[in-house]
Amino acid sequence: MEEKGKIKVFLDWLYRYRLIATICGVVLLAVVFVSILYISTFVQTSKIDFLFNSNPGSDGEKPSEVVKKFNKVSDLPFEFTYTYDKTKAPIVEKTNKEGVVTTPGKAGYYKFSAYYDELPSKYSSISVTFLAHANWIKDFNFIAGPVSLSAKPTNDASLLLGNVTINYTTPLPKYALLIKVKNPSLYIKVECAKRNGAGSDIFYLKDTHIFLGSVDIIPL
Repeated sequence: MEEKGKIKVFLDWLYRYRLIATICGVVLLAVVFVSILYISTFVQTSKIDFLFNSNPGSDGEKPSEVVKKFNKVSDLPFEFTYTYDKTKAPIVEKTNKEGVVTTPGKAGYYKFSAYYDELPSKYSSISVTFLAHANWIKDFNFIAGPVSLSAKPTNDASLLLGNVTINYTTPLPKYALLIKVKNPSLYIKVECAKRNGAGSDIFYLKDTHIFLGSVDIIPL
């Protein structure tokens, strides 16, 4: 009887304040829905995969190279330096009401230079792959490389490894779920091939600040 009395009191209270209870319920559901939307979007767009643009293999499975842990530049067994040199924003294609293209689309680019000092003797070559990736934006995944150069033992520092250009077609800044994404982050795969075909050592670097610096910006 006591339990039934408690239930009756609760139902009476719920009926008396049904409007407030309804509003609270709707707000709670909205918060849960928005939270799930943001979390799922972030999870889907934050995956760093250096093989995202690969074609499926003979078994129908698409290869992947998802990276979750990153090295520091100081972890590399040689000095490695990269610089952000130039950037040019992409031009978005525009059409008129008849569907005729009035402004052709054109890719933009990020340009880098990469250098290394003398490699340890156990390595025969080095290659780098640069990936520009922006969280929250599903289609902002642009890659360049691998760019490689055979190692030549020398006492001269800063051998030029090469110039790397990442072409991209999604202009920034861009809003995604009310979040303004101003710049991507840069991810670098450094693969050091060992001599005599003994495999390779791979290092992954992450730079979330490089695109915030001052560079030579080429106007449209």
